[in-house]
Amino acid sequence: MRRVLLLAGSPRAGGVSLMLGRELLERMAGQGPAMEAQTLRVSGLLDAQEGRARLHAAFAWADTVVLSAPVYVDSPPAQVLKALEFLAAEPWRGEQPKRFCALFCCGFPEASHTDICLDVSRIFARKAGMEWAGGLGFGGSGALGGETLAARGRMAAPAVRALDLAARALADGRPVPIEARELAARPLIPKPLYLLLAESGFLAQAWKSRSLTRLGAQPFAEQ
Repeated sequence: MRRVLLLAGSPRAGGVSLMLGRELLERMAGQGPAMEAQTLRVSGLLDAQEGRARLHAAFAWADTVVLSAPVYVDSPPAQVLKALEFLAAEPWRGEQPKRFCALFCCGFPEASHTDICLDVSRIFARKAGMEWAGGLGFGGSGALGGETLAARGRMAAPAVRALDLAARALADGRPVPIEARELAARPLIPKPLYLLLAESGFLAQAWKSRSLTRLGAQPFAEQ
């Protein structure tokens, strides 16, 4: 029986990164021997002793840990960094090896903004006594909108293929292949169109919050 822990790093309950993590686990469940999985949301987990105990127990239980999280200013969210530091403080020394895989998504169209996060994950795996199984970085995640990939049709085809390849490799005990990472990094829609849609969404939010005419305000500028 394989045991997989999904660490959901987004502060939002229905974020794109959580959707991607769940889709990866669904595909892993369809590959190889039977699999048991559990999901832990990282946000707020370390604020109480009970949460820290739950994280520690789930980490000890799993043979594969998958982290799915958004990118905040080219970095994992602060709560994710705290969780990784917490786990790395007591490196795994059990007889059975543990593997660590990471998925990151960012709102910028370029998936390269996830590179630092994947490097952080790789270094964490080494410090925590785990095997680094590779990861995927998705750009332009705003186009996915938190729905399932199937709901996005052909636009999401590269992401679907990337998760399929990653799931198959992880089930076979192999690291995530380069082809999967390249597919994940492929733009979902042309960059100019994505930027146009993102700008439209930003202005719509400003209109709803009645701040459209104050976007250039500098309330903390020196008088």
